[in-house]
Amino acid sequence: MEASNRMRTWTVPRLQNSVKATFFGKAVELGKSEDEIALRYSDLKGAVSAAEGPVADRTLSRALADLVSRGQLHRQPRGREVLYRLTIPRAEKVVAFAKSDGDAIRSAAQVGGIANFDEGWAYYGVPDLLADRLRGRLRRAGIAHRKALDGVVDRVVDETLRSVVQRGRGKLAREVLRKVEEGLYAVLEPEAIGWLAIARGQIFWNNIETMIPGALAAWRRAVGLEGLIPTGPPTVESMVQVWSKILQVPAEEFRKALERELRRIERHRPVLDRFFSILSSEERDMVMRDLNSLIVLLANLTAVTRP
Repeated sequence: MEASNRMRTWTVPRLQNSVKATFFGKAVELGKSEDEIALRYSDLKGAVSAAEGPVADRTLSRALADLVSRGQLHRQPRGREVLYRLTIPRAEKVVAFAKSDGDAIRSAAQVGGIANFDEGWAYYGVPDLLADRLRGRLRRAGIAHRKALDGVVDRVVDETLRSVVQRGRGKLAREVLRKVEEGLYAVLEPEAIGWLAIARGQIFWNNIETMIPGALAAWRRAVGLEGLIPTGPPTVESMVQVWSKILQVPAEEFRKALERELRRIERHRPVLDRFFSILSSEERDMVMRDLNSLIVLLANLTAVTRP
């Protein structure tokens, strides 16, 4: 074993994993969470070397510096020494949770499941022998959960748009601000529906392609979409041609509906332009971030719950 330790060649990624594991192990030992643990350079080097073999100072320093630059370690000078704390960014924790959920769903799907794409619910890990007995109960639970989520989203949308409109208080009359709020709803709704359709469509076709590889290409050929997808900025006419094929409705019928929707949105433009003109550039940026966040939420919100 000593010979293998001496011959160990560290890579920076593997060493970084060992450093993170050191924090985790120390947290378990002390009965604390990882982010409560503060370790010195010498502590880390000693723990890594004891567990997996000697490590060169230069390699360890590179690994630590990279973890600090990526926000996974916090470097805190204290007198002549430096303390390190593990600070995994929230975004990376979410990705890790999503991977665990995905792995759990794939494993449970081998057992069996019940799902209804149109109603937006799915359960995995249901043995075939129990599927009929559970279908109605799980369906009701799924629909109730979806309604609860819809209520949460509706409240967040209302709160966010009211917060946006409040930025005009004292600068515009109350009646004008009411029209601003109506305009924001009018603009947000079709935008959110469009992104939601894209997201749900992607899920749908991922399902189909998993079962029947090549189905999407075959569907495009069957409905006549080949060559219609615009390569440049979309125009009203290109949208008409594509969506009339997708929805299987006459182009003229879809064109009228689209033009009607665009006119509806256009009616709100003057009051919205007036509202944005009274905001500072910083406020405009904040408002756009808020609105974009709502669109992203509406298109992508996915819930995973377990009994």
